[in-house]
Amino acid sequence: MSIAATEAGLEVCAPVHDAFLIAAPLGRLGEDVTLMSSLMSRAGRAVTGGLDVRTDAEIVRWPARYMDERGAAMWARVIALLPDGGRAAA
Repeated sequence: MSIAATEAGLEVCAPVHDAFLIAAPLGRLGEDVTLMSSLMSRAGRAVTGGLDVRTDAEIVRWPARYMDERGAAMWARVIALLPDGGRAAA
């Protein structure tokens, strides 16, 4: 999936379990999200023998950052351990 996305011209930052984090210029963001969703649906059909696999997207624009609430406590714990108290990561 990462290879297909990269070959399609998408900037894949990271796989996240059954999802992907991509980066795109704001002027192309919607188009890139649509393309990634299409590629993921196509991959789902290939793996399931033709069944449609639903996809959804969460768009996060700078200066906001993606944060899964299930990982918030661990993130806060890691940041607190940094020598600068996490100021460089903010």
